[in-house]
Amino acid sequence: MFDRFSMGYFYLSISVIFWGSGYVLSKIPIDQVVPSVAVFTRFFIVAICSLFILIYHWSTFTRLTRKDHLIFLTMGLALGIYNWFYLEGLARTNVIDSIFIETAFIPIFTVLIVYFFKTPISKNQWIGVSISILGCSFFFYPLLEVDSFHSTRIIGIIILFLSVFSWILYTLLGKEIFSKINILVGTSYAMIISSFFLLLIAYPDIQNVFWSDLHTDYWLTQLYLGICSSVIGNICYAIGIKKVGAATGSLFLFLVPIVGFLLAHLLIQETLTMIQIIGTFTMLIGVWHANKVGKSS
Repeated sequence: MFDRFSMGYFYLSISVIFWGSGYVLSKIPIDQVVPSVAVFTRFFIVAICSLFILIYHWSTFTRLTRKDHLIFLTMGLALGIYNWFYLEGLARTNVIDSIFIETAFIPIFTVLIVYFFKTPISKNQWIGVSISILGCSFFFYPLLEVDSFHSTRIIGIIILFLSVFSWILYTLLGKEIFSKINILVGTSYAMIISSFFLLLIAYPDIQNVFWSDLHTDYWLTQLYLGICSSVIGNICYAIGIKKVGAATGSLFLFLVPIVGFLLAHLLIQETLTMIQIIGTFTMLIGVWHANKVGKSS
């Protein structure tokens, strides 16, 4: 009925919707509990789902070497720090700030870090990064206005930048090991490790939570974020990549922030100024250019 590419686009579209909506819905839990508890609750759900994935692929898991386990331990810690810092930053700023920082600065900082470690970067990739930085300057220009300059928001943005570095560490470590290990197995293993780390972080605050007082929307949101955004979103993306290829599939990632921006406007009435809209599209063009050239080379 449907060819391989049609099904691939379908799976990729599902992952885009789950990931894009995850930005906005992450605001709901941190309105009721502190970020450390919110992120642990989510990852507790994720860990349960990930355990079933590991059991299903147990033969692959048992072939991991001691070095592989150490790499995944580091990746799990980086993933946990990324999600914890992301919610800590989001609690202090708005959704649109978080979407933009995640979308723009992860590829920018990745290119700069890779260059720092003496990996050749093409001229066109530098052009893409430069265009992205120009877009970022447009986006954050309104922060210079007196009415927009709030210390809490600035602190939130700084924490979001720290989360970006944690994610870059996770992806750089994963680039090598995912070339020889099933990505679903590796991601599931890293998420389980993250859940133990996040338990340690959240434990002092968990004792102060009145769980029976949490609203239904808290639990429904956490189930959605844990099962749909974290687990099913990753599975759909992996299936989609297999069907249409990494180069085509990666282009769908550029739809994630657009979905996030639209939902932030529709659901929680966050808006972009005209100069921020220009900055957003400029940034996306730069990231797309650097990504496209990087894959072709």
